[in-house]
Amino acid sequence: MRSSIGGRTDTEDESSLTGGSGDFWLRALLEQTSEAIVAFDATGFVVFANASCCDLLETDLQFLIGSSVLDLVHPDELMRVGSVISGVSAGVRPRPGLVRLRIGDGTWKLLEVSPSSIAIAGAPHGPGDLTMVLIRDNALQEAHWNFLAALSSGEPFDICLRVLASGLSSPADGEMCINYAADGQRRSAGQLSPEMAGVTATGQLDQTPGSPWQLAYVTDAPVWRATELLPNGLRRRAEDIGAAACVVVPVPDPASAVPAFLIQWPTQPAIAPLLVEALIRRPKEALLLALDRRAAISRLEHLAHHDGLTGLVNRERFLDALEELAATEQPYAVCYIDLDRFKPVNDSHGHHVGDRVLAACAKRLMHLSRPGDLVGRVGGDEFALACPGMSHADVEAFAERIVVALRSPMRVDGHVIEVGASVGCVVAGPGDAAAAVLASADTALYRAKRAGRSTWFRDDGTPVTMERPTALPS
Repeated sequence: MRSSIGGRTDTEDESSLTGGSGDFWLRALLEQTSEAIVAFDATGFVVFANASCCDLLETDLQFLIGSSVLDLVHPDELMRVGSVISGVSAGVRPRPGLVRLRIGDGTWKLLEVSPSSIAIAGAPHGPGDLTMVLIRDNALQEAHWNFLAALSSGEPFDICLRVLASGLSSPADGEMCINYAADGQRRSAGQLSPEMAGVTATGQLDQTPGSPWQLAYVTDAPVWRATELLPNGLRRRAEDIGAAACVVVPVPDPASAVPAFLIQWPTQPAIAPLLVEALIRRPKEALLLALDRRAAISRLEHLAHHDGLTGLVNRERFLDALEELAATEQPYAVCYIDLDRFKPVNDSHGHHVGDRVLAACAKRLMHLSRPGDLVGRVGGDEFALACPGMSHADVEAFAERIVVALRSPMRVDGHVIEVGASVGCVVAGPGDAAAAVLASADTALYRAKRAGRSTWFRDDGTPVTMERPTALPS
Protein backbone atom coordinates (compact mmCIF):
# COMPACT_ATOMS: atom_id res chain seq x y z
CA MET A 1 0.00 0.00 0.00
CA ARG A 2 1.19 3.50 -0.82
CA SER A 3 1.26 4.94 2.68
CA SER A 4 3.81 5.62 5.32
CA ILE A 5 4.23 7.15 8.72
CA GLY A 6 7.34 8.60 10.22
CA GLY A 7 9.27 7.61 7.10
CA ARG A 8 8.59 3.89 7.65
CA THR A 9 6.82 1.70 5.13
CA ASP A 10 3.77 -0.37 5.90
CA THR A 11 5.92 -3.42 6.64
CA GLU A 12 7.45 -1.65 9.64
CA ASP A 13 5.77 -1.09 12.99
CA GLU A 14 2.15 -1.46 11.85
CA SER A 15 0.92 -0.15 15.19
CA SER A 16 2.61 3.24 14.96
CA LEU A 17 -0.33 5.00 13.34
CA THR A 18 -2.74 4.39 16.19
CA GLY A 19 -0.25 4.07 19.04
CA GLY A 20 -1.43 0.56 19.90
CA SER A 21 -1.05 -2.93 18.51
CA GLY A 22 -3.84 -4.81 16.80
CA ASP A 23 -5.58 -1.81 15.19
CA PHE A 24 -4.57 -2.89 11.71
CA TRP A 25 -8.13 -2.46 10.45
CA LEU A 26 -7.91 1.25 11.28
CA ARG A 27 -4.71 1.58 9.33
CA ALA A 28 -6.32 -0.22 6.38
CA LEU A 29 -9.28 2.14 6.63
CA LEU A 30 -7.06 5.21 6.36
CA GLU A 31 -5.03 3.74 3.55
CA GLN A 32 -7.91 2.53 1.42
CA THR A 33 -10.49 5.29 1.94
CA SER A 34 -11.39 7.38 -1.08
CA GLU A 35 -10.79 10.51 1.01
CA ALA A 36 -7.34 12.08 0.57
CA ILE A 37 -5.55 12.26 3.94
CA VAL A 38 -2.14 13.68 4.80
CA ALA A 39 -0.62 14.25 8.26
CA PHE A 40 2.08 16.71 9.40
CA ASP A 41 4.19 16.46 12.54
CA ALA A 42 4.90 19.37 14.88
CA THR A 43 7.74 20.57 12.65
CA GLY A 44 5.53 20.76 9.55
CA PHE A 45 6.82 17.68 7.75
CA VAL A 46 4.61 15.04 6.15
CA VAL A 47 4.66 11.76 8.08
CA PHE A 48 1.63 10.05 6.56
CA ALA A 49 -0.24 10.12 3.26
CA ASN A 50 -2.66 7.60 1.82
CA ALA A 51 -3.16 6.43 -1.75
CA SER A 52 -6.06 8.81 -2.39
CA CYS A 53 -3.85 11.75 -1.39
CA CYS A 54 -1.18 10.65 -3.84
CA ASP A 55 -3.79 10.34 -6.59
CA LEU A 56 -5.32 13.76 -5.85
CA LEU A 57 -1.92 15.51 -5.77
CA GLU A 58 -0.78 13.46 -8.78
CA THR A 59 2.45 12.47 -7.09
CA ASP A 60 4.22 9.52 -5.50
CA LEU A 61 4.39 8.62 -1.85
CA GLN A 62 8.19 8.91 -1.91
CA PHE A 63 7.85 12.58 -2.80
CA LEU A 64 5.24 13.34 -0.15
CA ILE A 65 6.75 11.63 2.88
CA GLY A 66 9.27 13.93 4.48
CA SER A 67 8.29 16.95 2.42
CA SER A 68 7.55 20.21 4.22
CA VAL A 69 4.37 22.23 4.27
CA LEU A 70 6.56 24.93 2.71
CA ASP A 71 6.98 22.68 -0.32
CA LEU A 72 3.30 21.88 -0.75
CA VAL A 73 1.53 25.17 -0.04
CA HIS A 74 1.60 28.15 -2.40
CA PRO A 75 3.82 30.96 -1.02
CA ASP A 76 0.90 33.40 -0.96
CA GLU A 77 -1.05 31.02 1.29
CA LEU A 78 1.70 30.22 3.81
CA MET A 79 0.86 32.89 6.39
CA ARG A 80 -2.81 31.88 6.43
CA VAL A 81 -1.96 28.18 6.60
CA GLY A 82 0.51 28.82 9.45
CA SER A 83 -2.19 30.59 11.42
CA VAL A 84 -4.60 27.71 10.83
CA ILE A 85 -2.05 25.10 11.97
CA SER A 86 -1.33 27.11 15.12
CA GLY A 87 -5.04 27.35 15.84
CA VAL A 88 -5.54 23.63 15.29
CA SER A 89 -2.67 22.85 17.68
CA ALA A 90 -4.44 24.99 20.28
CA GLY A 91 -7.65 22.98 19.91
CA VAL A 92 -9.51 25.11 17.36
CA ARG A 93 -11.65 23.27 14.75
CA PRO A 94 -11.66 25.56 11.71
CA ARG A 95 -14.08 25.20 8.85
CA PRO A 96 -12.80 23.74 5.56
CA GLY A 97 -11.02 26.29 3.38
CA LEU A 98 -9.57 26.56 -0.11
CA VAL A 99 -5.78 26.44 -0.46
CA ARG A 100 -3.51 26.19 -3.50
CA LEU A 101 -1.40 23.05 -3.23
CA ARG A 102 1.45 21.90 -5.45
CA ILE A 103 0.72 18.84 -7.57
CA GLY A 104 3.13 16.45 -9.21
CA ASP A 105 3.93 18.51 -12.31
CA GLY A 106 4.85 21.56 -10.21
CA THR A 107 1.68 23.53 -10.91
CA TRP A 108 -0.84 24.67 -8.29
CA LYS A 109 -4.33 23.33 -7.75
CA LEU A 110 -7.05 24.93 -5.64
CA LEU A 111 -8.25 22.29 -3.19
CA GLU A 112 -10.43 22.21 -0.09
CA VAL A 113 -8.54 21.37 3.11
CA SER A 114 -10.01 20.46 6.49
CA PRO A 115 -7.35 20.22 9.26
CA SER A 116 -7.70 18.73 12.72
CA SER A 117 -5.39 17.85 15.60
CA ILE A 118 -4.82 14.13 16.20
CA ALA A 119 -3.34 12.74 19.44
CA ILE A 120 -0.78 10.06 18.58
CA ALA A 121 1.64 8.29 20.91
CA GLY A 122 5.18 9.59 20.94
CA ALA A 123 8.40 7.67 20.43
CA PRO A 124 9.04 4.82 20.30
CA HIS A 125 5.46 3.90 19.28
CA GLY A 126 4.63 6.93 17.15
CA PRO A 127 5.55 10.41 15.96
CA GLY A 128 3.58 12.32 18.60
CA ASP A 129 0.63 14.63 18.06
CA LEU A 130 -0.12 15.34 14.37
CA THR A 131 -2.09 17.77 12.26
CA MET A 132 -4.18 15.61 9.95
CA VAL A 133 -5.59 17.25 6.85
CA LEU A 134 -8.50 15.96 4.80
CA ILE A 135 -8.13 17.18 1.20
CA ARG A 136 -10.97 17.33 -1.28
CA ASP A 137 -11.14 18.34 -4.90
CA ASN A 138 -13.65 21.19 -5.08
CA ALA A 139 -13.87 21.08 -8.87
CA LEU A 140 -17.65 20.64 -8.86
CA GLN A 141 -18.15 23.43 -6.37
CA GLU A 142 -15.80 25.64 -8.34
CA ALA A 143 -17.67 24.79 -11.54
CA HIS A 144 -20.91 26.02 -10.02
CA TRP A 145 -19.28 29.15 -8.61
CA ASN A 146 -17.68 29.97 -11.97
CA PHE A 147 -21.02 29.40 -13.68
CA LEU A 148 -22.88 31.64 -11.23
CA ALA A 149 -20.18 34.29 -11.54
CA ALA A 150 -20.49 34.27 -15.33
CA LEU A 151 -24.29 34.38 -15.08
CA SER A 152 -24.37 37.28 -12.60
CA SER A 153 -21.80 39.30 -14.54
CA GLY A 154 -24.01 39.31 -17.62
CA GLU A 155 -21.94 37.01 -19.83
CA PRO A 156 -23.80 35.77 -22.93
CA PHE A 157 -26.03 32.80 -22.14
CA ASP A 158 -24.15 30.36 -24.36
CA ILE A 159 -20.84 31.24 -22.67
CA CYS A 160 -22.40 30.64 -19.22
CA LEU A 161 -23.57 27.18 -20.28
CA ARG A 162 -20.13 26.45 -21.75
CA VAL A 163 -18.59 27.29 -18.36
CA LEU A 164 -21.00 24.91 -16.61
CA ALA A 165 -20.46 22.07 -19.10
CA SER A 166 -16.69 22.43 -18.93
CA GLY A 167 -16.69 22.50 -15.13
CA LEU A 168 -18.86 19.38 -14.87
CA SER A 169 -16.65 17.41 -17.27
CA SER A 170 -13.97 15.21 -15.75
CA PRO A 171 -12.02 12.01 -16.52
CA ALA A 172 -14.09 10.14 -13.92
CA ASP A 173 -17.54 11.43 -14.91
CA GLY A 174 -16.92 11.91 -18.63
CA GLU A 175 -17.70 14.82 -20.91
CA MET A 176 -20.71 16.99 -20.14
CA CYS A 177 -22.74 18.82 -22.77
CA ILE A 178 -25.97 20.78 -22.59
CA ASN A 179 -28.79 20.79 -25.14
CA TYR A 180 -30.82 24.02 -25.02
CA ALA A 181 -33.05 26.27 -27.12
CA ALA A 182 -32.01 29.67 -28.49
CA ASP A 183 -33.65 31.75 -31.23
CA GLY A 184 -35.94 28.90 -32.22
CA GLN A 185 -33.08 26.44 -32.67
CA ARG A 186 -31.54 23.71 -30.55
CA ARG A 187 -27.91 24.32 -29.62
CA SER A 188 -25.25 22.53 -27.63
CA ALA A 189 -22.72 23.72 -25.07
CA GLY A 190 -19.61 21.66 -24.35
CA GLN A 191 -16.61 20.11 -26.04
CA LEU A 192 -18.49 17.32 -27.83
CA SER A 193 -20.10 17.61 -31.26
CA PRO A 194 -23.76 18.71 -31.42
CA GLU A 195 -24.74 15.16 -32.43
CA MET A 196 -23.45 13.92 -29.05
CA ALA A 197 -25.77 16.46 -27.41
CA GLY A 198 -28.85 15.39 -29.36
CA VAL A 199 -28.82 18.34 -31.77
CA THR A 200 -29.42 17.62 -35.46
CA ALA A 201 -27.67 19.39 -38.36
CA THR A 202 -30.82 21.50 -38.83
CA GLY A 203 -30.82 22.67 -35.21
CA GLN A 204 -33.62 20.43 -33.94
CA LEU A 205 -33.84 17.90 -31.11
CA ASP A 206 -32.78 14.47 -32.36
CA GLN A 207 -35.90 12.31 -32.12
CA THR A 208 -34.27 9.05 -33.18
CA PRO A 209 -36.18 6.28 -31.38
CA GLY A 210 -34.07 4.82 -28.59
CA SER A 211 -31.75 7.79 -28.28
CA PRO A 212 -31.39 8.81 -24.62
CA TRP A 213 -32.63 12.37 -25.16
CA GLN A 214 -35.67 11.09 -27.06
CA LEU A 215 -36.49 8.82 -24.12
CA ALA A 216 -35.93 11.66 -21.63
CA TYR A 217 -38.16 13.95 -23.69
CA VAL A 218 -40.98 11.41 -24.02
CA THR A 219 -40.90 10.32 -20.36
CA ASP A 220 -39.93 13.75 -18.95
CA ALA A 221 -37.60 11.86 -16.60
CA PRO A 222 -33.84 11.24 -16.28
CA VAL A 223 -32.56 8.24 -18.22
CA TRP A 224 -29.28 6.48 -18.85
CA ARG A 225 -28.37 4.01 -21.55
CA ALA A 226 -25.36 1.76 -21.92
CA THR A 227 -23.43 2.45 -25.12
CA GLU A 228 -24.24 -0.96 -26.61
CA LEU A 229 -27.97 -0.15 -26.36
CA LEU A 230 -27.76 3.11 -28.31
CA PRO A 231 -28.87 3.47 -31.95
CA ASN A 232 -26.11 2.42 -34.35
CA GLY A 233 -24.76 5.81 -35.45
CA LEU A 234 -24.77 7.18 -31.92
CA ARG A 235 -23.21 4.00 -30.55
CA ARG A 236 -20.27 4.31 -32.95
CA ARG A 237 -19.67 7.93 -31.97
CA ALA A 238 -19.83 6.99 -28.28
CA GLU A 239 -17.31 4.21 -28.81
CA ASP A 240 -15.01 6.64 -30.61
CA ILE A 241 -14.76 8.81 -27.48
CA GLY A 242 -14.53 5.87 -25.11
CA ALA A 243 -17.95 6.45 -23.51
CA ALA A 244 -19.57 3.45 -21.85
CA ALA A 245 -22.96 5.07 -21.25
CA CYS A 246 -25.02 8.21 -21.72
CA VAL A 247 -26.88 10.00 -18.93
CA VAL A 248 -29.61 12.55 -19.79
CA VAL A 249 -31.50 14.76 -17.35
CA PRO A 250 -34.31 17.00 -18.72
CA VAL A 251 -34.58 20.49 -17.24
CA PRO A 252 -37.78 22.57 -17.78
CA ASP A 253 -37.25 25.69 -19.90
CA PRO A 254 -39.83 28.48 -19.41
CA ALA A 255 -39.02 29.82 -22.89
CA SER A 256 -39.53 26.55 -24.78
CA ALA A 257 -42.00 23.69 -25.00
CA VAL A 258 -39.01 21.34 -25.20
CA PRO A 259 -36.84 21.13 -22.08
CA ALA A 260 -33.11 21.64 -21.95
CA PHE A 261 -30.98 18.54 -21.27
CA LEU A 262 -27.92 17.86 -19.15
CA ILE A 263 -26.03 15.12 -20.98
CA GLN A 264 -22.97 13.25 -19.68
CA TRP A 265 -20.89 10.50 -21.25
CA PRO A 266 -19.12 8.47 -18.49
CA THR A 267 -16.36 6.03 -19.37
CA GLN A 268 -17.61 3.43 -16.87
CA PRO A 269 -21.19 2.08 -16.97
CA ALA A 270 -21.31 1.58 -13.19
CA ILE A 271 -21.14 5.33 -12.58
CA ALA A 272 -24.14 6.13 -14.81
CA PRO A 273 -26.89 5.63 -12.19
CA LEU A 274 -24.79 7.59 -9.70
CA LEU A 275 -24.52 10.46 -12.19
CA VAL A 276 -28.31 10.48 -12.57
CA GLU A 277 -28.64 11.08 -8.83
CA ALA A 278 -25.90 13.72 -8.89
CA LEU A 279 -27.17 15.65 -11.91
CA ILE A 280 -30.77 15.93 -10.71
CA ARG A 281 -29.55 17.98 -7.76
CA ARG A 282 -27.14 20.93 -7.99
CA PRO A 283 -26.42 20.80 -11.75
CA LYS A 284 -30.12 20.65 -12.60
CA GLU A 285 -30.85 23.47 -10.15
CA ALA A 286 -28.04 25.56 -11.66
CA LEU A 287 -29.32 25.11 -15.22
CA LEU A 288 -32.91 25.75 -14.12
CA LEU A 289 -31.74 28.98 -12.47
CA ALA A 290 -30.06 30.06 -15.71
CA LEU A 291 -33.11 29.23 -17.82
CA ASP A 292 -35.45 31.06 -15.43
CA ARG A 293 -33.13 34.07 -15.39
CA ARG A 294 -32.94 34.14 -19.18
CA ALA A 295 -36.74 34.00 -19.43
CA ALA A 296 -37.12 36.79 -16.86
CA ILE A 297 -34.61 39.01 -18.68
CA SER A 298 -36.37 38.29 -21.97
CA ARG A 299 -39.69 39.33 -20.45
CA LEU A 300 -38.17 42.52 -19.05
CA GLU A 301 -36.56 43.35 -22.40
CA HIS A 302 -39.86 42.73 -24.13
CA LEU A 303 -41.66 45.02 -21.69
CA ALA A 304 -38.98 47.67 -22.16
CA HIS A 305 -39.29 47.62 -25.95
CA HIS A 306 -42.92 46.75 -26.55
CA ASP A 307 -46.29 48.30 -25.89
CA GLY A 308 -48.16 46.36 -23.23
CA LEU A 309 -51.59 46.89 -24.81
CA THR A 310 -50.97 46.00 -28.46
CA GLY A 311 -47.74 43.99 -28.27
CA LEU A 312 -46.18 46.22 -30.93
CA VAL A 313 -42.73 47.73 -30.47
CA ASN A 314 -42.75 51.07 -28.67
CA ARG A 315 -41.43 54.40 -29.96
CA GLU A 316 -37.93 53.89 -28.57
CA ARG A 317 -37.51 50.48 -30.17
CA PHE A 318 -39.04 51.72 -33.43
CA LEU A 319 -36.46 54.52 -33.61
CA ASP A 320 -33.69 52.02 -32.90
CA ALA A 321 -34.97 49.88 -35.77
CA LEU A 322 -34.93 52.91 -38.09
CA GLU A 323 -31.32 53.55 -37.07
CA GLU A 324 -30.50 49.95 -37.97
CA LEU A 325 -32.22 50.36 -41.34
CA ALA A 326 -30.38 53.62 -41.98
CA ALA A 327 -27.05 51.90 -41.27
CA THR A 328 -27.70 49.45 -44.13
CA GLU A 329 -27.87 52.43 -46.57
CA GLN A 330 -30.78 50.74 -48.29
CA PRO A 331 -33.99 52.65 -49.09
CA TYR A 332 -36.96 52.18 -46.82
CA ALA A 333 -40.35 53.79 -46.30
CA VAL A 334 -42.04 54.98 -43.14
CA CYS A 335 -45.79 55.36 -42.73
CA TYR A 336 -46.91 57.43 -39.75
CA ILE A 337 -50.56 56.78 -38.79
CA ASP A 338 -52.95 58.66 -36.54
CA LEU A 339 -56.45 57.38 -35.84
CA ASP A 340 -59.29 59.74 -36.73
CA ARG A 341 -62.26 60.24 -34.41
CA PHE A 342 -60.68 58.13 -31.69
CA LYS A 343 -61.28 60.54 -28.78
CA PRO A 344 -65.09 60.22 -29.06
CA VAL A 345 -64.70 56.45 -28.66
CA ASN A 346 -63.13 56.92 -25.23
CA ASP A 347 -65.60 59.65 -24.31
CA SER A 348 -68.71 57.69 -25.38
CA HIS A 349 -67.80 54.09 -24.55
CA GLY A 350 -65.00 54.30 -22.01
CA HIS A 351 -61.30 53.65 -22.14
CA HIS A 352 -61.70 49.88 -21.94
CA VAL A 353 -63.47 49.98 -25.31
CA GLY A 354 -60.87 52.43 -26.62
CA ASP A 355 -58.14 49.99 -25.63
CA ARG A 356 -59.90 47.20 -27.53
CA VAL A 357 -60.11 49.46 -30.60
CA LEU A 358 -56.39 50.22 -30.42
CA ALA A 359 -55.60 46.49 -30.15
CA ALA A 360 -57.87 45.75 -33.13
CA CYS A 361 -56.19 48.47 -35.23
CA ALA A 362 -52.78 47.07 -34.32
CA LYS A 363 -53.91 43.62 -35.45
CA ARG A 364 -55.11 45.02 -38.81
CA LEU A 365 -51.79 46.79 -39.35
CA MET A 366 -49.89 43.59 -38.57
CA HIS A 367 -52.08 41.79 -41.11
CA LEU A 368 -51.26 44.40 -43.77
CA SER A 369 -47.53 44.39 -43.12
CA ARG A 370 -45.09 42.39 -45.23
CA PRO A 371 -42.46 39.97 -43.91
CA GLY A 372 -39.60 42.19 -42.71
CA ASP A 373 -41.80 45.20 -42.00
CA LEU A 374 -41.92 46.59 -38.47
CA VAL A 375 -45.13 47.90 -36.88
CA GLY A 376 -44.93 50.11 -33.81
CA ARG A 377 -47.20 52.05 -31.50
CA VAL A 378 -45.45 55.39 -31.16
CA GLY A 379 -48.08 57.41 -29.30
CA GLY A 380 -51.53 57.18 -27.71
CA ASP A 381 -53.44 56.51 -30.94
CA GLU A 382 -50.44 56.80 -33.27
CA PHE A 383 -48.78 53.93 -35.12
CA ALA A 384 -45.87 53.68 -37.53
CA LEU A 385 -44.61 51.15 -40.03
CA ALA A 386 -41.06 50.78 -41.31
CA CYS A 387 -40.98 49.07 -44.71
CA PRO A 388 -37.54 48.13 -46.12
CA GLY A 389 -37.14 48.38 -49.87
CA MET A 390 -40.48 50.09 -50.52
CA SER A 391 -40.56 52.54 -53.45
CA HIS A 392 -42.50 55.82 -53.83
CA ALA A 393 -45.26 54.14 -55.84
CA ASP A 394 -45.43 51.21 -53.42
CA VAL A 395 -45.72 53.42 -50.36
CA GLU A 396 -48.69 55.33 -51.76
CA ALA A 397 -50.55 52.10 -52.56
CA PHE A 398 -49.66 50.81 -49.10
CA ALA A 399 -50.89 54.02 -47.43
CA GLU A 400 -54.18 53.66 -49.28
CA ARG A 401 -54.56 50.09 -48.00
CA ILE A 402 -53.94 51.32 -44.43
CA VAL A 403 -56.60 54.02 -44.71
CA VAL A 404 -59.19 51.60 -46.10
CA ALA A 405 -58.40 48.86 -43.54
CA LEU A 406 -58.67 51.17 -40.52
CA ARG A 407 -61.84 52.85 -41.83
CA SER A 408 -63.70 49.55 -41.86
CA PRO A 409 -66.18 49.26 -38.92
CA MET A 410 -65.29 46.96 -36.02
CA ARG A 411 -67.50 45.39 -33.36
CA VAL A 412 -66.24 45.81 -29.79
CA ASP A 413 -68.22 44.76 -26.68
CA GLY A 414 -71.49 44.91 -28.62
CA HIS A 415 -70.70 48.35 -30.11
CA VAL A 416 -70.05 49.03 -33.78
CA ILE A 417 -67.09 51.38 -33.84
CA GLU A 418 -65.92 53.40 -36.82
CA VAL A 419 -62.74 55.40 -36.61
CA GLY A 420 -60.46 55.97 -39.58
CA ALA A 421 -56.86 56.96 -40.13
CA SER A 422 -54.67 59.63 -41.65
CA VAL A 423 -51.26 58.60 -42.93
CA GLY A 424 -48.04 60.49 -43.59
CA CYS A 425 -45.44 58.61 -45.54
CA VAL A 426 -41.89 59.18 -46.69
CA VAL A 427 -39.26 57.17 -48.52
CA ALA A 428 -35.83 57.52 -46.93
CA GLY A 429 -32.63 57.48 -48.88
CA PRO A 430 -29.00 56.69 -48.02
CA GLY A 431 -27.65 59.01 -45.35
CA ASP A 432 -31.04 60.14 -44.03
CA ALA A 433 -31.05 60.19 -40.23
CA ALA A 434 -33.70 57.97 -38.68
CA ALA A 435 -35.10 60.71 -36.40
CA ALA A 436 -35.35 63.09 -39.36
CA VAL A 437 -37.17 60.48 -41.43
CA LEU A 438 -39.72 59.90 -38.68
CA ALA A 439 -40.14 63.68 -38.23
CA SER A 440 -40.73 64.05 -41.96
CA ALA A 441 -43.40 61.34 -41.87
CA ASP A 442 -44.98 63.10 -38.87
CA THR A 443 -45.07 66.35 -40.85
CA ALA A 444 -46.76 64.55 -43.75
CA LEU A 445 -49.30 63.13 -41.29
CA TYR A 446 -50.07 66.63 -40.01
CA ARG A 447 -50.74 67.82 -43.55
CA ALA A 448 -53.03 64.83 -44.17
CA LYS A 449 -54.98 65.74 -41.03
CA ARG A 450 -55.35 69.35 -42.20
CA ALA A 451 -56.53 68.13 -45.58
CA GLY A 452 -59.60 66.51 -44.05
CA ARG A 453 -58.47 63.19 -42.51
CA SER A 454 -58.92 59.63 -43.85
CA THR A 455 -56.28 60.31 -46.46
CA TRP A 456 -52.51 60.24 -46.87
CA PHE A 457 -49.74 62.58 -47.82
CA ARG A 458 -46.25 61.82 -49.07
CA ASP A 459 -43.61 64.29 -47.90
CA ASP A 460 -40.32 63.69 -49.66
CA GLY A 461 -39.83 66.80 -51.73
CA THR A 462 -42.52 65.98 -54.30
CA PRO A 463 -45.85 67.79 -54.70
CA VAL A 464 -48.73 66.99 -52.38
CA THR A 465 -50.39 63.66 -53.12
CA MET A 466 -53.83 63.22 -51.60
CA GLU A 467 -56.81 61.09 -52.54
CA ARG A 468 -59.85 59.70 -50.82
CA PRO A 469 -59.91 55.91 -51.37
CA THR A 470 -63.19 54.07 -51.62
CA ALA A 471 -61.94 50.48 -51.77
CA LEU A 472 -58.84 48.40 -51.41
CA PRO A 473 -56.78 48.34 -54.62
CA SER A 474 -57.03 45.11 -56.50
